[in-house]
Amino acid sequence: MYKFLNEEYEILKVPLTKRQINGSPENKVTGVIAVQLSDMIDRDLEDFLDFLEQQLVEEGLAMEINYTLVGCSDKNTVLLLVSAYVDIEPE
Repeated sequence: MYKFLNEEYEILKVPLTKRQINGSPENKVTGVIAVQLSDMIDRDLEDFLDFLEQQLVEEGLAMEINYTLVGCSDKNTVLLLVSAYVDIEPE
């Protein structure tokens, strides 16, 4: 768990599943993602948002992706609090 502004977040090791997304209000999901600095600087904005989407959700289309720097785990890795609304095909 990672604590930021009195909220606790799990650092995601794998993307959220369809089941986890469907359990959230309005399919809005939030998670802390560890991102290598090279993953940030080697991409333009659209590619970086696609990267965040892949790290945050297993399937579906993430929209209105927002991210905030919340910390670092080592000198080459930052922790980003990422949120998005996810459009998922019904089962």
